[in-house]
Amino acid sequence: MFKCSKCKEYKESSEFYNFKKERRCKPCSKAKQLLWSKLNPIHKWGLGLKKSRFWPELSAMECVAKYEELFQSQQGLCACCGKPQSAEKKRFAVDHDHKTKKVRAILCMSCNRGIGLLGEDVVHKAAEYLNRF
Repeated sequence: MFKCSKCKEYKESSEFYNFKKERRCKPCSKAKQLLWSKLNPIHKWGLGLKKSRFWPELSAMECVAKYEELFQSQQGLCACCGKPQSAEKKRFAVDHDHKTKKVRAILCMSCNRGIGLLGEDVVHKAAEYLNRF
């Protein structure tokens, strides 16, 4: 049995994560993480303190607001296939023109990867091909 450094209760080892620094039980660890997430919302987006490559003129929080604006304007759906965000495990990706760096929309990971792997020119040719039949 181990003693939680936060709640001071003795619990079985299965009630603890395997951290070396401090020994907090799982409920206390989760509470600490939730508090940290509320105090540091920008890290949810993986931006940290670095500048966004899509909107370098904006602060990190402004980038999050811009993403949310795009998300709301698309009603939470992928701009390409129409799949809802709730069907995805990860947040949507910001789609942009690689030459001009101009943001187009946000896409689900499948559509974003597909366009990225095929290349924009091939995607246009594939769309023309499919429209012929």
